[in-house]
Amino acid sequence: MEGDMLAIYNFNENEMPDGNNALEFPDLDFIYADADTHANEIAELYSYTEQSEFQYNVKAFEDQMELYKLPPSWQKLSESEQNGIILKLLDQLDMSKKSQRMKAARCILYLAQGCWVEVQSDQEQQTWARKNVMMLYSAGVFGAFVELLNLEIDNSSTANLALRKIAVSLADSIDLRVILSVLYIITEVMRAEKESKNQEYSQLVSNFVTEITYPIGDELLSVKLLGMVTHFCSGMAPHFPMKKVLLLLWKISLVSLGGMDTLKCLKDKYRNAAGLSQNREDTLEISKVMRASSPPITAPSNDDNQNAKRSRPSRRIQASEDL
Repeated sequence: MEGDMLAIYNFNENEMPDGNNALEFPDLDFIYADADTHANEIAELYSYTEQSEFQYNVKAFEDQMELYKLPPSWQKLSESEQNGIILKLLDQLDMSKKSQRMKAARCILYLAQGCWVEVQSDQEQQTWARKNVMMLYSAGVFGAFVELLNLEIDNSSTANLALRKIAVSLADSIDLRVILSVLYIITEVMRAEKESKNQEYSQLVSNFVTEITYPIGDELLSVKLLGMVTHFCSGMAPHFPMKKVLLLLWKISLVSLGGMDTLKCLKDKYRNAAGLSQNREDTLEISKVMRASSPPITAPSNDDNQNAKRSRPSRRIQASEDL
């Protein structure tokens, strides 16, 4: 323990260890796979700075229940009442007033999150999230939120406001994050359901895979998300929440195209059809047993090399000075 503490202390003090000591660092506890557990994949969506926004979703739900003259408890409602509320929220998403649309969107996000205020355990929350997501998808919520995403992408006023700022903040992407969160949760629940081989919602999962495989509106959802990445990288939309965009893009790719196992099967299939021998090397299996690595701590950066070249006099200049 003392040796480990000294190593950590030396690393924090920027003291470069030699080659022998560098090999003594423990390997990273990391599983190389397409995805982690379902709970961890959902947790990956959020950042600590978004913690306060969870209460906004609860408040939106309570306000809507008060408007409908119903108790603010999703679990106490009958299934017909729950479906009726979802349909009312979908109608509210079509309103011209943005504040009303986003209140309905936050309410739907609370449902997709499993109505976490009313549950007593993580397992109960995941059970309700799964049930609610299937109800939301059956009602057409996924397609409605793709349309909301289109509206926010085309919202030039938000983009212009973000461009005029020295640094963007969470407030600049608050509506986009709500929309992307709903789309991500639905996609992740469908992915987990597809991999579990559970037959309860097999038809809904099949419909979802078909929906994201074909264009929704004018283009594929994955192409739309890639366009968001391009706009962000070009500096035209600095307020786009890239973490959520990339996470959703990855899950859409996994559900629609498959993961590394599917890739291996397809490679073997097409090699066999072309009369080639089977590829014995599996990239995923090799990566699983490889030790995690990083660039050498003592290796100079490219900038350091460039600076060293600039500061070093050339042989011709040095020779003229000697003469």
